[in-house]
Amino acid sequence: RFFFKYIRTGLPYVAMKIARSTDGFISAKEGTQTWITGKESGVYVHSLRARYDAVLVGANTVNVDNPQLNVRHSEGRNPKRIIVDGNLSSNPDARVFNDEGKEDTMIFTKTGASAEKLELFKRKGIKCFELHPSDEGNVPVYEMLKKLGEEKIASVFIEGGRQIFNQFINDPHLDEIILITSPKLLGDGIAPFEGELPSNWRKIEENMLGSDINQVFVRS
Repeated sequence: RFFFKYIRTGLPYVAMKIARSTDGFISAKEGTQTWITGKESGVYVHSLRARYDAVLVGANTVNVDNPQLNVRHSEGRNPKRIIVDGNLSSNPDARVFNDEGKEDTMIFTKTGASAEKLELFKRKGIKCFELHPSDEGNVPVYEMLKKLGEEKIASVFIEGGRQIFNQFINDPHLDEIILITSPKLLGDGIAPFEGELPSNWRKIEENMLGSDINQVFVRS
């Protein structure tokens, strides 16, 4: 399915993974890292990373979680890393900009972002793309995916966070949603996106990952 979409459209196949609590939250509160799912889900997510050409997160995920976004708990290659950072608010000291995989890290930002900070990332060997913002003021999804296609990236695995989820959930270029639900209850917190999962998504798979429920949806 990665190959066919890429050949047909020139755009990568896009899947989005959301890990949430039973009561529907991805984090206890804004700006804090919250471990929700179990070990089995962690291994599964790393196996998914190995299947995709690139993994994508927003700047807030970089700043709060400081993730490595590589494959450690499964066999397979490390994906390229895409950081969507419209205002160039990412911490330049984050691991994704300084480890051995930094040459395979890209930043997508909006035109008019800090030239000084852009130059800092470029000096680190980070590939930077400046795109004209969408009507909503975000990095435009279609133009970003088009550029990734030109970079020979045929599949993208989205891992967060809320702003990215909200931007992609109703976008026609999103192909798959992987929803992992933990038995944990947070009581309150940050929801992955506004409202419920749109009705035009059809469940094609459901299985247990330890005590977590894994569901896979595609467009109806």
